[in-house]
Amino acid sequence: MMGVDPSYRGRGLGRVVLLAGIEYLRGKGLGEVVLEVDSENLPALALYESVGFEKAGEILWYQRAPEPAI
Repeated sequence: MMGVDPSYRGRGLGRVVLLAGIEYLRGKGLGEVVLEVDSENLPALALYESVGFEKAGEILWYQRAPEPAI
C-alpha cells in the first residue's frame, strides 16, 4: 500500500515511490508486479498506466453494515 499526503500530491512523489518499489522487487528476483487499485481512484489509475501497468481483471467488493442488536 502506498499513498502521498494530500499537501504533497502533484509533485511526482508517488511515481518515485512506485518506481523505487518496483526496482527493489526486481532486485529480489521478482519478474512480475501485480497491484490492486480502487476503480474510482483516477489519479492512481493514471499513474499506474503511465509506468506500464495494464488492467488484468476486476474484483467486485460488496459490504453491508451489520443489523443492530435487539
